[in-house]
Amino acid sequence: MYAMGVSTRAMGDYVQEMYAMEISPAEISRITDSVLPAVQECRNRPLETVYPFIFLDCMFFKVRVNGAVDTRAIYNILGVDIEGKKMYLGFIVQKMKGPICVVHQIRCSMRYVPDRDKKAVMEDMKPIYKANNEEQGYQRLLAFEEKWAKKYPLTCKSWLDNWLNL
Repeated sequence: MYAMGVSTRAMGDYVQEMYAMEISPAEISRITDSVLPAVQECRNRPLETVYPFIFLDCMFFKVRVNGAVDTRAIYNILGVDIEGKKMYLGFIVQKMKGPICVVHQIRCSMRYVPDRDKKAVMEDMKPIYKANNEEQGYQRLLAFEEKWAKKYPLTCKSWLDNWLNL
């Protein structure tokens, strides 16, 4: 919240509302001031040239912008180096426009599939998101659509509609 410019008073109000705990703006300032050196150290540390694995996770927050409440997507980025050590790489804040990731796409598209077919549909969906490149993934999506579109048209339509963003 501090990094996004939220006031200490607003942070205190948030803590009160969410956790029923009172914390003064002065205490919030003391806490943020105490972590600033660690934040600066983290920001200035050297990064590896290569991270074989990168994980992105998104959280949504309501923030006040120019007097209005808006939703922001905060993407946390975690890298795993060549030795297998996890390192927090940073975060990106973006105005929410319905960010789509494969996990959310799978969850959303499985809503239209009854339990009896979920396992089979999931197995046929895996080759799509495990493809080596976009073209291969799209070909696998077309094969998935050919097999499942008559039975679950909304599942297939969801993947096709979101393909360019996925």
